[in-house]
Parts: sequence; structure tokens; C-alpha cells
Amino acid sequence: MDIYNASATLPPEDFAAFTNTPRKVIIKPPGALYRFATIISPTFEGSRTFDSPWWIPPRTFRRITKAAYRSNKSIIAVAREGLAVLPAWNPAMDWLIIVELKQPVYGWIGPARRQWLPSRERPGFLPGNYVQAYVPGLAPKDATSSQAAMLTYYGSADGE
Repeated sequence: MDIYNASATLPPEDFAAFTNTPRKVIIKPPGALYRFATIISPTFEGSRTFDSPWWIPPRTFRRITKAAYRSNKSIIAVAREGLAVLPAWNPAMDWLIIVELKQPVYGWIGPARRQWLPSRERPGFLPGNYVQAYVPGLAPKDATSSQAAMLTYYGSADGE
């Protein structure tokens, strides 16, 4: 079986984003991957579909939506806390990107490491611990599809 991103590696600085050693797995089609993105803000260039290798596996996405419903928090708030995404990395997280795999790819799967949230209003930690996926090399930076993955949704994260 050919793996689209067979030469991909997990750099040490990205390894550090996991709580413990992530598992290297083959993710097979028609698997989907999710990401919350910021399209544009005054201090942020914006997220393109394949700019980042960081994705959310389907099981984690379901966990986020269930936790948001049960806690009456926004999906964005639950995702930011569970995946420990600092506002500097992704200010609004107000858009949802979903891609569907067309070929098997390697990904590193594991729980997100907690992150210190420097804030004047409420400093503390984003707890992390939700499972994240590091899947590099799915497509060229500005593309919306490749031989490995196809964009299936790019829209509001809150359903509006």
C-alpha cells in the first residue's frame, strides 16, 4: 500500500505539542480530518486549508461537539481548551475546515499538551488532553485539494 506522505517526519518542536509519545498511524480513506481556522483578523494573516499539519480526528471532533452541547459552551471554546490552541496561533477559530482523504496517509496521533495562556484577564493553562493529529504534507500550501485529500467543507464553525 502506497502512503502519500511516506517521507513525512515529526519534528522535535511538533513532538513537544503532545502530552506523551504520539502513535504513528496510517489514516485510510474515506477518513475525514477537521480543523478550526481563523480566516482573517487584524493581527493574523489567516488560515489556508493546508497551511498547517495540525488536524482533529473525527472522534475528537465528536467529543468537542458533545462537550459543547453538554456544558452549554461554544464549540470554539471547547476546542480551544481541549486542544490547547493559544490565541496567538489561531485567534478566532471561527471557521471549520473538513477534508476527506483520497489516499492513505501517515499521521501522528496523541493528546495535546497543555499550554500556558498568558492573559491579563485570566492567566492560566489551557488544559489540552484532547487527541490531535499531526498529518504533514497533505497538499501544497495554497491548494484546496491534492492526490491525498479533498476539501469537503469550509464554513462557519458555529453553523451560521
